[in-house]
Amino acid sequence: MPTPIFDNVIILLDEEEKQTGGVLIPDELRQTPRTGTVVSFGKGKQAPDTGVWIEMQIKEGNRVSLLGRTGIPIKLEAGKKHVIVPQDEIKVIF
Repeated sequence: MPTPIFDNVIILLDEEEKQTGGVLIPDELRQTPRTGTVVSFGKGKQAPDTGVWIEMQIKEGNRVSLLGRTGIPIKLEAGKKHVIVPQDEIKVIF
């Protein structure tokens, strides 16, 4: 598994529920939270104003929630969806 730099996190997204019938909403317009599992993360970052090192608050294996379509999709394993996001895009750790 690759290791992201700074405060970036790689998340394996949960499978999305398929809706039967109804109105189709493009992925870009959905604002429902997405959940997944942290698979890799960087070492943190420096605060731009003070220079103090900010440690990561997540750990590998944490279950997390992201709002909407945040994150950059990356392909690591066939048939699985991964995204890379900065730590501050994670809204909840379960």
